[in-house]
Amino acid sequence: MTDIGIFLGTDEIADSARDAERLGFESVWCWDHLAGRYASLAPEVVLATAAAVTERVRVGYGVLLAAVRPLPLLAKEVAWLQYVSRGRLLVGVGDGRGAWERWHGGLRDAPAWDALGVRRADAEARTEEALRLLPGLVGGEPTRFTPGGVEITLAPTAAAPPLLVAGGLEDAVLRRAVEFGAGWFPAVISPAQVADGVRRLRRYADEAGRPVPPVTVAVPIQLDVPAGEVAAARDA
Repeated sequence: MTDIGIFLGTDEIADSARDAERLGFESVWCWDHLAGRYASLAPEVVLATAAAVTERVRVGYGVLLAAVRPLPLLAKEVAWLQYVSRGRLLVGVGDGRGAWERWHGGLRDAPAWDALGVRRADAEARTEEALRLLPGLVGGEPTRFTPGGVEITLAPTAAAPPLLVAGGLEDAVLRRAVEFGAGWFPAVISPAQVADGVRRLRRYADEAGRPVPPVTVAVPIQLDVPAGEVAAARDA
């Protein structure tokens, strides 16, 4: 069976999330950007709203730009969402340079990087630090940061949500998915490219002695039919 989710916009968030759950969708998502081509609310607000009015449907970042956020604060927000959603959070993590960000008008070429005081050249390293430290921080483990050697422990604790590594066919993204992620999360990619990515994921996983991460593909489409018909087609 194919799992189908929808992205939530800025209008009628609660009603849209309730409808998605009622119609049998598996997940609802929102994007994360500061100064892109699309208007957006803070993803924490959108996902907390969706979680509060639903019981089953999963809520997800599609995708979180971890590189532009202070990591302790980001971990606190992720822990809050995992806590209030009762373990239904999915976290797609991108570095601001891939198809996800081009699709949503993210921070790739925006002055927002400079406004936030983050160098785009540091995006990859900052993303990998977030992937490495987020599970422990969310789970309440004492975590030491450099520079300075400051150690913090967050509360309340929550089970670490699945971290889906977003990006395309770049070696760094695929290796990151094997090392850190609960899955590879590409967008705007062809079936042939997905197949190529899966072959390389298997090779990298074998080299690292790790299991092959699952793949979640986001395919942006414009729906010209009622959502109920989409839900019926999903189960056909």
